[in-house]
Amino acid sequence: MSVSAIIKDGKVVNETSSSSSSSSTTGSSSASSISGQKDQFMKLLVAQMKYQDPLEPTSNTEYIQQYSTFSELEQMQNMSQNMSLSRASDMVGKTVIVNTTNADGTTSQVEGKVDYVTYSSGAAYVNINGNSYSADNVSAVVDSTYKTQTDAAQAVMDEIDKLGSLQEITLSDATSINNIEKVYEGLDSTTKSYIKSNYVTALEQYVARIKELQSEKSSSDSTAASDSSTSSATETSAT
Repeated sequence: MSVSAIIKDGKVVNETSSSSSSSSTTGSSSASSISGQKDQFMKLLVAQMKYQDPLEPTSNTEYIQQYSTFSELEQMQNMSQNMSLSRASDMVGKTVIVNTTNADGTTSQVEGKVDYVTYSSGAAYVNINGNSYSADNVSAVVDSTYKTQTDAAQAVMDEIDKLGSLQEITLSDATSINNIEKVYEGLDSTTKSYIKSNYVTALEQYVARIKELQSEKSSSDSTAASDSSTSSATETSAT
């Protein structure tokens, strides 16, 4: 057996350079698995028992306490892992937001519904639109009602974006603008709150502009009708 620590009176009193190197290497792995540390501990424990001072042997109670500490840590890790896997299963069918790191090192977010969850080497992965992402990278689970409301709000803003500038609005846009206004007025207050204020202002301006154009047309039609009546009356009188 290769002993990576100095044992005196049955206790570890110093670690050699190779142990320090090993410790730094296993330090990162221990974060993902206590079992690796537990195996290393068992080797050191065997070395302690082998090289302990026979006149002052380490008590069995101390050995048991040391071993129990690692057992408790292992149980806590397993519990945490099981909770993580259970949490991932609960995401199926829900809309989530996943933080991802791009090839250039920049971060972005992916939003979509979790179609299913897979498990590999004790880790869970959520599948969104055919792509798998680590469940640990899920930053938010979106409530279905919230999703519906924000989608409706976004739909209204998208339709407003299609209208173009206010100066370009003509009576041919009246139907589209009136439909957008009806949809907006039919939304509940919470959904309306998700529509940016500048879009609400723009919609009000579009509606006002259509009313203005309709008024101008009505006035123009009345004037034309009046002129036509006057012309007809003059022709009749002349006859």
